[in-house]
Amino acid sequence: MAMPKPNEVEKLAQDICMREIPKSELGVSEADDYILHYCGTEYYAQQSKEQQENSNE
Repeated sequence: MAMPKPNEVEKLAQDICMREIPKSELGVSEADDYILHYCGTEYYAQQSKEQQENSNE
């Protein structure tokens, strides 16, 4: 018996991700998994870049 394929998860809008996930959670493995799964790689990359720029100041 073939296993059913998982459903594609609809990504959340960036404004929702920004409201729901504190930037301080970037780098925490559980939060990273959540961000990548629900917000997408583009959002994660953007937030990581902003966090690096802020830490360099």
